[in-house]
Amino acid sequence: MKLIRTEQHIQWMFETLFGDVKGNPTYEALSGTHTFKLGDTNYIMTADEMGYQKYFDQWKEKGLFKSLSTSTGKS
Repeated sequence: MKLIRTEQHIQWMFETLFGDVKGNPTYEALSGTHTFKLGDTNYIMTADEMGYQKYFDQWKEKGLFKSLSTSTGKS
């Protein structure tokens, strides 16, 4: 069975894993510890443990977090 990741699936996954920082998606907040629930199980994991830290580091290097804070009026 081949898993096809649609844009909707990726959005659901990101909101599930990082929904606790939805109102403040800064580099620091995304890089921290997150609490989420999958099925009946609660998890507490860091972005690094989930394998996402490398992407947040790349986004930071490209200036994406600065652009995000500028576009929302936050710094």
